[in-house]
Amino acid sequence: MALACLCLVQPVHALDGFAYTRDFEVPAAGWVRVPLDIAALRHMAPGGADLHVFAPGGESIPFRLSATLPESASRPAQVKKQGDRAWVLDTGADPFPHERLVLDLTTPEIAIPALRLESSPDRETWEPLASAVPVRLGGAEGVQRVALTYPSTSHRFLRLLWPTASPALASAAVETVAGPLLTFVIQGAPCRHASSASICTLEIPAGQVLRRLTVEVEGAGRDAGRNAGRKEPGAVGYRLQSAVESRWELLAEGVWEGAGRHVLAGGPKPMPGSTLRLELHGPGGPRAIGYVFELAVPTVLFQAPGPGQYLLAYGGIRGGAVTPGDRPAEALWLEPGPEKPGTPPQLPAGPGASLDRIRFSNGWDISAPDAKPGDLVRLELSSIVYGAAREDLGDLRLSAGGRQIPFFRWSPPDPAFAAGDPGLRPGVSDRPGESRVVVSLPSEGLPLTQIHLSAAAAPLSRPVTVLYVDPDHRSRSGQAAASSTWECSPEPPLPCRARLDLSGTAPRLLTVRLRDGDNPRLSTLGVSVWRRRDVLLFVWPELEKDAAVRLLAGAESLEAPRYDLASLGPALLGHPWQTAEIRRAGADAEKPWWGRWVMPLGVTIAAAWLVWLLRRILSEA
Repeated sequence: MALACLCLVQPVHALDGFAYTRDFEVPAAGWVRVPLDIAALRHMAPGGADLHVFAPGGESIPFRLSATLPESASRPAQVKKQGDRAWVLDTGADPFPHERLVLDLTTPEIAIPALRLESSPDRETWEPLASAVPVRLGGAEGVQRVALTYPSTSHRFLRLLWPTASPALASAAVETVAGPLLTFVIQGAPCRHASSASICTLEIPAGQVLRRLTVEVEGAGRDAGRNAGRKEPGAVGYRLQSAVESRWELLAEGVWEGAGRHVLAGGPKPMPGSTLRLELHGPGGPRAIGYVFELAVPTVLFQAPGPGQYLLAYGGIRGGAVTPGDRPAEALWLEPGPEKPGTPPQLPAGPGASLDRIRFSNGWDISAPDAKPGDLVRLELSSIVYGAAREDLGDLRLSAGGRQIPFFRWSPPDPAFAAGDPGLRPGVSDRPGESRVVVSLPSEGLPLTQIHLSAAAAPLSRPVTVLYVDPDHRSRSGQAAASSTWECSPEPPLPCRARLDLSGTAPRLLTVRLRDGDNPRLSTLGVSVWRRRDVLLFVWPELEKDAAVRLLAGAESLEAPRYDLASLGPALLGHPWQTAEIRRAGADAEKPWWGRWVMPLGVTIAAAWLVWLLRRILSEA
């Protein structure tokens, strides 16, 4: 009887329906905190939408997923002036790691130039630590507070070098950080290089708190002095942006001095997206060759009912229960075991309703070379689809063999580049004191979200208006989509930049008007237009011979679909998937029933008209 009872208890390692599992031993009942590593974050759905915690008996335990932030503290530093252009700071006899210098200057109106910071354990040998323009933090009356972030070091002494005579200093302090950090390194990244700029795309797990990003910069500028053959850039302007709701949000910008390691401080809030956009500007085209990410450690917090072997499971199609209430003051920190491959869940793959009585004006064949029947597939909509579908995309359907394929539509946080040019030349407008540029979009109906304007680093203050222009409309005056005043206080080599939010769907043309007034027109204007992305997730069907998966659009009266698959929602994002793409674009989609009679009927009418015309000519002759 006892043996029979034991057979009813399901061991946690025998669970199916999750692509990955990790087990760990809990010594006693109570609150437990389990950290997650990069592999787990990359394999699970954003926000842990597919995460489960299983007890030894197999029951699901409510949990909370949160970020554990390291603790920081400030320690005053003794300052001694060294000549007219340098300070030496003593952080204390007992070594400890520090990573940021905070200064209170008694000259609040002065513009702080790029400073060089060096470190030394003994004041005898110095090594470069950072070179950048400090970030202004504010300050009290008569005092300007600035901060300089640098790679963490335990050296006791710091030396701060000014390019000119240093101002008066009221106080100085260094900041320390204690606690766990999730660190990973990326060598290289997808970048676009130009003669004076590099734009790199960085990917991190979505929903994480970025504490610091260290960038290793090299360039093709001036000679590096003693190291013959090697080049290093002079001043390097940087901009770091994160994706938020299909727009780019500025995280940090400024100027670094020279090549080497440079540190960007993050923020306390989780980033909703997984994409970062890093721009580097400077003579010779500076390049980033390596990155070190420091994230706040994400942890799974739960209350264990007793001792035993517990299990983390993710990569499924359902999520566990989230525990309510306050967080405990203390919890036992337990490291999970290595990630183990599990058995991914079977997705519902049955065909949907018939499409026999529904007619579409456009359609495209879909290709997924690596997909097998039953695999989850991701299809990102291209620009041409938006011009053929309704604004709400409610008339989109996937079909195979005359039946619908259920799908879930998801909009990633990062936007897609829609159109633009870095070197447009503004022309004369139809209004005095105004110039304009016209941007042609690849398709009408694009869901635009943002436009970026760039110009050379120079003082700038001009009203800007963005217009949606319908080329088929008689007036072609356009509809105002956004307006603002472009203000720029230049910080070379960082170019001036304006960001204007857009909304709604656009026609084929977009016009940017600049109110120049008595100023000359800008010599060049960089324009980049961004739009929302849309992805369809569906299960690849079993196809008969010569059958194809098709994407259909252009049924005005069709209501938006409601599929059981869509109820799984974000949990699908953690499931293994294959890529699909539109194989052939065209308007030869699902033709209406009368479509096949149009050509024969036209030929018959034309022939009858020619016969009648010939008979009339002969009769008159």
